[in-house]
Amino acid sequence: MNKVLVILIPFVMMGVLFIGGFGIYNGLVSTQEEAKTAWALVENQYQRRADVIPNLIEAFKGHTQQEKGVLDELTRLRNKWGEARQSGDISKSLPAAQGLDRGLAKLIAVGERYPELKSNQNFMKLQDQLGGIENRINVERRRYNQAVQNYNKKIHTYPGSFFAGPFGLEKMPLFEAETESKKLP
Repeated sequence: MNKVLVILIPFVMMGVLFIGGFGIYNGLVSTQEEAKTAWALVENQYQRRADVIPNLIEAFKGHTQQEKGVLDELTRLRNKWGEARQSGDISKSLPAAQGLDRGLAKLIAVGERYPELKSNQNFMKLQDQLGGIENRINVERRRYNQAVQNYNKKIHTYPGSFFAGPFGLEKMPLFEAETESKKLP
């Protein structure tokens, strides 16, 4: 009986470790998928905003021909974001999204200089709609960063770090404010 136990105990221990490893790996993959899903929700809000931009540009065009450079730049940034989104690479989408943020901020700042534009109901409605979308984007960015932080923490702490490297689970990027936005005006 003792010989059977001596042989059986190491196999049972290896089985428990093997099954535990599956649990840890599955937990890591699940957390990574939650972070990817959170990014998809950010992208959904960016898409909503991207869909409003052409209408905003059209309302803007009729009143301010001399600001064509701002409109062209915003169109270019919107296209760049669309290409980055199509690539599916979060590390490309983050800078493109930040560029789109800057472009829209410029457009709104220029729009503030034109009283006739501020009195245009269509422009004001689009600007209000854009404000609501921006709030949703901020909420989804925060949720994304929380999910990424949770995932990154799991792959950098034991026992997750033991499994992350061999299975190619890498750190995901956080959405961070640009250095320009940290400066006081």
